[in-house]
Amino acid sequence: MDDQILEMPPCGGCIDLSVGIVDGWSLFLGTAFPIAGVAFAAACTWLVVRIFNRPERWAKRTAGALAVALIGYLLTFGPAVWLTARGQIGHRILTTTYWPVLWGCTSAPDPIRAIGVGYGSAGIADDGAITIFICRPGGELAYVTFSGTQISPMAMAP
Repeated sequence: MDDQILEMPPCGGCIDLSVGIVDGWSLFLGTAFPIAGVAFAAACTWLVVRIFNRPERWAKRTAGALAVALIGYLLTFGPAVWLTARGQIGHRILTTTYWPVLWGCTSAPDPIRAIGVGYGSAGIADDGAITIFICRPGGELAYVTFSGTQISPMAMAP
């Protein structure tokens, strides 16, 4: 693998920011994330089958811990966006850690997108805004803007 640094468009950064990506590292992540996702899905499927076939206490506790971890991950997304908007954590940390949620904010159906963007915008000052760019699978560049003047998704309901 070549450790040459390439100047890429602002994938993983904010507007007007070029991010250097190590060629081998991006190739590794492009392969590792799908493999990790498949392994996690297989482990969850095995755990569900284990709970139904042999209702053991450790399997139920493990499933509960996984559910709590997933909910905790989603609940920390909003504060991470707010801290990034205030400059307390970097854009790269946000885009690396919360790439699946940011992808959902750009690619999910409108109701889910509105909830994600609304939650990310809830703690930003009224005059503040932050635009996060992400690279979708296939190299397509997408962005999502969180702003303090965002309309709450609940206000859009009839």
